[in-house]
Amino acid sequence: MASTTDPLMQEVEQACQDIAGSSTSKELRASLSNIKIVKVVPVEVESTGKKALIVVVPYTQYKNQIKPNQGRCITELEKKTKRHVCIVALRTMLKPKSLQVGMAHRPYSRSLTAVQTALLDDISGPAEICGKRTRIGVDGKQCLKIYLDPKDKAKDNIEEKLATYGAVYQAITHKPCVFEFADYTL
Repeated sequence: MASTTDPLMQEVEQACQDIAGSSTSKELRASLSNIKIVKVVPVEVESTGKKALIVVVPYTQYKNQIKPNQGRCITELEKKTKRHVCIVALRTMLKPKSLQVGMAHRPYSRSLTAVQTALLDDISGPAEICGKRTRIGVDGKQCLKIYLDPKDKAKDNIEEKLATYGAVYQAITHKPCVFEFADYTL
């Protein structure tokens, strides 16, 4: 792990090393032992007054190491840092008309819409998104409502983190977002 002058990043890197060193689980040790953290951003959750951390990691490491054990990684990091933690992947967005060498057209995975949709999945963590609605107010303001699966209420204190998820999404995309559990019964 590269040493930086940012004390918050050093704290998270040290927490990852501590977890990897003391963990009895092979999967958790493998996913956090050689992780490269791109940046750590603190976020203030206005509705609760708590602080949260956005930990940004490279996409390939997120996909291969973090995503399979995301719930446990987040839980352990929250214990060490004593704050809510969201781990997101660093994704590349391209302009609609930009062409790079060897590309005939822009892949959909690099569009703004695809990156922001994938970001929602990263933020919500171990919970599953079961619906999305865009609410447009009378004044023209848009608010995205994300419905999480009610089966995931008991997982990792997700109910406490709903306001944090909204604040993290708004900090990254500058778009208001509300996370809540769907109220359907089967």
